[in-house]
Amino acid sequence: MRRARAIILCLAAVCLFAFSACSGCEKNGESAFVFLSVRLKGGGGTVTAYAQNEFALGSNVIPVKLELYFSEEKKSDVRDMEAVGNAASDDLDIFEKLETSANVGGGGYFCAVLRYTLNGETRLLQSEILYYDEDGGRK
Repeated sequence: MRRARAIILCLAAVCLFAFSACSGCEKNGESAFVFLSVRLKGGGGTVTAYAQNEFALGSNVIPVKLELYFSEEKKSDVRDMEAVGNAASDDLDIFEKLETSANVGGGGYFCAVLRYTLNGETRLLQSEILYYDEDGGRK
């Protein structure tokens, strides 16, 4: 029992130290760390791009823009594809999702791009370029 208490106290001390150390990482209310994800999902004749703030450490305001791109032929660069959907948020808070959808039509290649600003720097996160058939099924 004493050993369990000692372990719990040690863990609590480590957590408290880590929290206060990470709080010190903030500079002018900006985040020290953030984990964003971007995904594609098809079904029912549509493809949807999702962006989510999976985790953020510290105070964070993260403006984001999610774009969905399409091409009938496979392209190696998203800049050669057509934008078919977009959504934006002034602050994608922790655990929040943002999405945009487009009709598949006769099938084609889709890609999602998330542009976000963190600590004054604009960054980009891109999904793979994937093929979806006319039903929204991934091939």
